[in-house]
Amino acid sequence: MGMKKQTKKMENGKLIAYLQAMIAGGRFAAGERLPPLRKLAEQFELSNCAAHRAIQQLCEEGLLVLRQGAGTFVRGDAISAGKKTISVMLWDQTLIQSYCAFALHGLQSEAKANGWKLKIYFSHYVDLHETLNGADDFWNCDAAAFLGCYDMVDLESLNFPRPCVGLEMHRMVDGVFSVVTLDPYGAADQAVRHFRENGVKHVQVIYQAMPVHEVRAEIFVESWKRFGSSELILRTNESFSPIPGVDPDGAAYFTGGSAYNVAATMFRHKEGRILAANPNILSVDGKSLLFPNFEPSNTLMIDWRRAGEGVFAECVRRATHPGSAARRITIYPKLMMSRNPEKELPEDAEWAWPF
Repeated sequence: MGMKKQTKKMENGKLIAYLQAMIAGGRFAAGERLPPLRKLAEQFELSNCAAHRAIQQLCEEGLLVLRQGAGTFVRGDAISAGKKTISVMLWDQTLIQSYCAFALHGLQSEAKANGWKLKIYFSHYVDLHETLNGADDFWNCDAAAFLGCYDMVDLESLNFPRPCVGLEMHRMVDGVFSVVTLDPYGAADQAVRHFRENGVKHVQVIYQAMPVHEVRAEIFVESWKRFGSSELILRTNESFSPIPGVDPDGAAYFTGGSAYNVAATMFRHKEGRILAANPNILSVDGKSLLFPNFEPSNTLMIDWRRAGEGVFAECVRRATHPGSAARRITIYPKLMMSRNPEKELPEDAEWAWPF
């Protein structure tokens, strides 16, 4: 597929996936009028023509109907009642730059194929308590999926009356949550092997104050200590500020793509070079292959759409087998080395884009 054609598909895909998810999750109800085309185009930074193509595709799929002079509406039969229901909590309401958007697409596809209904809710991590207390119908479901690192906040004080599955969570909250996440041992093993092959002696480990990132850092350090030294660097916020002490010419292991992108962006602005040109700078989660405006990276990633399919399967298992134990499900990552100095997606990266 040519780069220009691929880019058009990706641009349309952001809006298509958003509307599909909002319709499947009941955020846009049957018969409801969508926001104006111009507003949708602005929200997703698309041209009016690109947004119109997305609307046309969903009309052809039978989800929307375009009424001349009146606007675009959700078809009355577009939302299946479903035999059972999964409530889905997401932290990013735009679904534009979140791996959760890819996972949601996989979860949504499986739900549709199996006759399950989704209900979608949004809450940033720090607002989760307030959101759950204010959403009276959230627990009117058979299972709940939490897409994002919600275990970074206090969950023990909350009541969870239904089986729960968390994506990119580490803590299982005394067996309440099954968790689906990138395998931290698999990532550490591949990173150690890579650094050893390149003769690395010292690695800086950059992580965020979230359980899943802390565990990735700890496991890597433990795996690496037989072969060299390491230095832990905690990144405490999401602002675009330099990460002190990171040596762009040394070796570094970023436990998440967001922290890596901050460092790589600052490095490009300061030095005019691409951080990923150093093969010994590795990140985990593959966000650079999901979003064109992320800096290129050498990354350990999984197919996040398939992770969403795994979340659905675990929700079904626990909902249909009352009392079944929570499980920890890890997905072995793949090392993808950057081969795109001009900051374009590699031709073989389309597999990572599910839309």
